[in-house]
Amino acid sequence: MPDCPHFSADYSNARAKFLAACAAVNIPYTTYVHPNLGPSGESLCTDCVCFGSETAERVLIVTSAVHGVEGFCGSAAMTAWLHSGDCMQAAEGTRVILIHALNPYGFAWLRRVNEDNVDLNRNFINHEEMLPDSTAYGSLHSKLVPQRWNEDVAAGIRRMLSQHVARNGLLSMQALVCSGQYQHRDGLFYGGTQATWSHRVLKNILRSSTATAKHIVLLDFHTGLGTYGTPELICAKPADNCVKNWFTDKLSCAQLGNAIGPKLSGTIGYGLRQAAPAANVYSITVEFGTYDVYRVLLAIIADNWLHLRGHVQSEMGQRIKQEVRSSFYPDQDDWCEPVLKRSQCILNEAADGLAAI
Repeated sequence: MPDCPHFSADYSNARAKFLAACAAVNIPYTTYVHPNLGPSGESLCTDCVCFGSETAERVLIVTSAVHGVEGFCGSAAMTAWLHSGDCMQAAEGTRVILIHALNPYGFAWLRRVNEDNVDLNRNFINHEEMLPDSTAYGSLHSKLVPQRWNEDVAAGIRRMLSQHVARNGLLSMQALVCSGQYQHRDGLFYGGTQATWSHRVLKNILRSSTATAKHIVLLDFHTGLGTYGTPELICAKPADNCVKNWFTDKLSCAQLGNAIGPKLSGTIGYGLRQAAPAANVYSITVEFGTYDVYRVLLAIIADNWLHLRGHVQSEMGQRIKQEVRSSFYPDQDDWCEPVLKRSQCILNEAADGLAAI
């Protein structure tokens, strides 16, 4: 474990630290209990704290663990911010909403997806309309969801993906595999055919907390893409000039093709715009890099195979789980220390920028 006290060993430890930080600054929280249990039979919960003026026109929303296992970073960032006291200063004239472990199942079970293999950050589409076309992903589905898993299979998949990158570029490969698909329940980056439990919880929080908002900033913490320990701030659409000047770190836009990841369908930023159509919404993914894209993707593919066809408690299952955890949470000081430092700057810069609008 790193020598950074705000980081945690597992979901339960992360939740305990977050709630202790809320108690330390005397902020009440609301708990949403997930219908499933964790790997040790523990309750799984999404916890939400709201403070600042209830009628504020400016709202800052911070989310963690949208992609389950990526929650170690966002949890530590929130917990440290609460302990620093900066969050209380940010709440002067602004409504601050911290949502801890939006996908608690994935956090506890070390999965990016939820209990139904749904990628929550692809789930916020209008499910009453025609679902997005997944034909391109479907052409690779059988190769990405193999019948067995071993080093040769993993090497073959890596070879296939790298060949696509050599022909068409990295973003093309990421768009093909990762942008979101809605036809293959057992596949990767599956967006689902209805609103998930976490989707409904978020919409409930947003409805009750953003009624008076004219300006909303969403910081959604993620890990996995980019340079080790370094953040990239990814906007869903081209940022206004004022937002461009808020942050020290790189601000990119998937829609413009200059980000480390492709344009996605069904993100929580889109869900926020649906919930608060009258507000100006600035949706920003805070992405901290870990390892190279092939290692991260192979960890996701292996975990998908494990829950479809393997045994989690087997020796191979435990190796896969450790690789998933490491791929999204390198629990070393040389990663945790810069991540924590930069996350605090990003939170404060967002709060200051929002206050100045």
